[in-house]
Order: sequence, then C-alpha cells, then structure tokens
Amino acid sequence: MKAQRLIVVVMMTSLVAVTGCFHTNTVYAPDLTFITPLPLVNVSQMRGDYASDVKAADARYAGQQFYFGQLKVTEVSKALYPLRATEEYVLVGNVKFKPRYASDLWDIGEGTLIEVTGQVQGYLWNYIVVQDCLIRIVSGASTGTPGY
Repeated sequence: MKAQRLIVVVMMTSLVAVTGCFHTNTVYAPDLTFITPLPLVNVSQMRGDYASDVKAADARYAGQQFYFGQLKVTEVSKALYPLRATEEYVLVGNVKFKPRYASDLWDIGEGTLIEVTGQVQGYLWNYIVVQDCLIRIVSGASTGTPGY
C-alpha cells in the first residue's frame, strides 16, 4: 500500500514538474534583422586600380568588406598537414583570397567557379590580399578527396 502511494506521489510530482514548464502556448516571432548587402567589386577593375596607383587604390579598397561576384580560380594553396606552416588561399590573377575557415578550400581546385566576400587588406608582395573570406562554390568543385 505504501509502495502504491509512493508511486502515485512520484507520478503526480513529475506530472506537475513537467507541465509547469509549459505555462504558455504563445509563440513569438524573432526580431527582424536587416542585412546590408555588400558593395560589388569588379576584380579586374580593382587590379587595374592597384596597378596604376597603390595609395589611391588602398584609400578606396583597404579595410572595407566587399562582395566579389563569380570568379574562376587560377590556383589554390592548402595546408596538407594541420601543423604545417603553409599559407592557405585561393588565387584569382594576383588577388589572394584568404579564407576565414580552412575547410572552405577542401573542394576547390583550379578552374572552380566561386563567389567571395572578404575584407581587402591591401597590396603586399605583388598581390592584392583579401582576408577573412567566406567562399561559396558555384560550380566545378571536386567530388571529394581520394581515399587510401
């Protein structure tokens, strides 16, 4: 008899505890968030601006976030080993796009069509460097890494 009472008390307590969490059925929509679109930059025009006057181009581009549209990759540099000190980037002409996440480069190869957003760092060692890039593959990605 005491065992039955104990079971009933435990069930009632758990029922009250569980239903007590659901005190309202109101669903709230999240606050609206407006995302300001990034300005589109033509990579050929940016390269021409840097070729003609580095200081003027830096004043126009450096330190700003841009959307670079669809680009065809000419070269990719990936770290083969996690501890190896290798610079990771996607090269389009003389513009180096350094990814925010190294995993963005996994499926990218030469000839892949990508879209990029990133912040222009400036002109360094004959390259226009764009850092903190988010890269989206449009087409031409590899189908995966080969197994062993």
